[in-house]
Amino acid sequence: PRSTLFPYTTLFRSRADWTGEVVRERCRAGVEGFLGLRFPAGDIPPNARQMFALNLQRAIVDVDAETSPIRCWREGGPALDLTYSTLRSAHPVHLQYLRNMGVQASLTLSVVVQAKLRGMVACHHLSARELAVEDRLALEEIARMVALHLTNVLGLIEQRSRSEMRQRLSQLRGALSAAGDDTKLALANHLGMIREAFAAGGAWLRFEGEDLFAGRVPDKLSLAPLRDSIELLPRERVSHFEALPEPLRTYRALVANASGVLFLPLGSVDFIALVRPEVIETVNWAGKPEVTEAPGVVAGPMLAQALGPRNSFAVWTEQVRHTSEPWSEMQVEFGERLRLEVEHCLGTARLEHRALHDGLTGLGNRLLFERRLQEEVRHSMTHHSVFAVHIIDLDRFKQVNDTYGHGAGDQVLMEVARRLLAVVAPTDTVARLGGDEFAIIQAGLEDSARAEALAEKIVRSIAESYRITENTVEIGVSIGVSSYPSDTVEESELLEYADLALYHVKHSGRNAYSMYTPAMRSAESQDREGELLAAAIANDEFR
Repeated sequence: PRSTLFPYTTLFRSRADWTGEVVRERCRAGVEGFLGLRFPAGDIPPNARQMFALNLQRAIVDVDAETSPIRCWREGGPALDLTYSTLRSAHPVHLQYLRNMGVQASLTLSVVVQAKLRGMVACHHLSARELAVEDRLALEEIARMVALHLTNVLGLIEQRSRSEMRQRLSQLRGALSAAGDDTKLALANHLGMIREAFAAGGAWLRFEGEDLFAGRVPDKLSLAPLRDSIELLPRERVSHFEALPEPLRTYRALVANASGVLFLPLGSVDFIALVRPEVIETVNWAGKPEVTEAPGVVAGPMLAQALGPRNSFAVWTEQVRHTSEPWSEMQVEFGERLRLEVEHCLGTARLEHRALHDGLTGLGNRLLFERRLQEEVRHSMTHHSVFAVHIIDLDRFKQVNDTYGHGAGDQVLMEVARRLLAVVAPTDTVARLGGDEFAIIQAGLEDSARAEALAEKIVRSIAESYRITENTVEIGVSIGVSSYPSDTVEESELLEYADLALYHVKHSGRNAYSMYTPAMRSAESQDREGELLAAAIANDEFR
């Protein structure tokens, strides 16, 4: 607007909490402005926000003019809808508000972007002032052009942000899919990426009773009350806050690092909590809000004023604490997407875990063992590495079941699994193939000596007595071992040769181990030929 028309013109930006701030202004000499000052949310109540969003212009030519009511056309007819009427009179409180500012005439142009009131251009005059219709229409058209431009700019910004967020989620989706049943490892490795994607100061992953962190998070002493607080939030969707709850403000570490939280529940226990640090803000308000004692009304700059407009707009400074940068709608939306994605991967991983693991001992089952054996053969062929296969069979286990029952036998099997895991390396695979038969893939060997050393450890460990309820049980173990590539490079032959070595141990006295040798294959072939000959004689198959 031309400065000759209005001595004071201001650009008023609406914030997410409906407080407003003067971000630009132009004043005639001698007129004091409000640049940089904040206005309470109550200055534009909800019904007025709706009116400004529906009407791009609002003119008051004289705050002291006497209003003329518009009546229904006929007696008893419906009320006249004045929502879009430019003749609609202003609320008396709004008129008094303008008087207290020293304003006599006003033109307000709404900045509506994506159907939301983002701000206003307020043009004020110190005396009554009429504005030509063509000027008002021209200004309204300018407001439309500004709104269209802002819509395009904000759309491009949001599109770019969404594209980056989708790309990060795609990377995480790929990592979770590749991790198989080790979802925790994938989440832990990408926790820093999740933190960066949501512009959080820190990330806290609570998974299967373990806490994992990335970035800046509160100390452990402060995490306990924070966990108690956020676990009261709904578990079926993402929740967030930007103001630390009052009971938690006594913990300095929470105030400093977790004044804002984006909570992503994972099932009934686990979660991801993204935290943001406190932003201490000094706010200059345009006038100190009135303190009211009206029942149920709390006074404060962030709340509506129930008793009318302020009399003074002198600067009033307030320090706002215990708040963080707000979480955007897009971040909350993608937080929900991430939550659903992780829960889907967790569900898939749990199903796959059940399909690949023994329900009693928790070890891998035969299917997992065969899959890992294939993977180890491919890896060893590429990297020219050595590994061994141990086939393990318990001795005298049937006597435990017959004497003490299957419950005692299950306890022995679980203890055997624990002992096997205790003697192998983290890179080895331990599986229960079925019944009392176990198997181990021992990776990363330099020679067969390490395979023999492991087999010897297993024999000694399994031979130690077992305390089952009030009984002491003793069993033994027979182990057959084959090596890649010295014995064979074929998966099926590795298992066959380990079985031959196990067969040799059982026929030699049990409770020991044996490495495969080609002689075992010859002996087995002779045994099989003898069995075939005996069967042929019995069936009268010779001619």
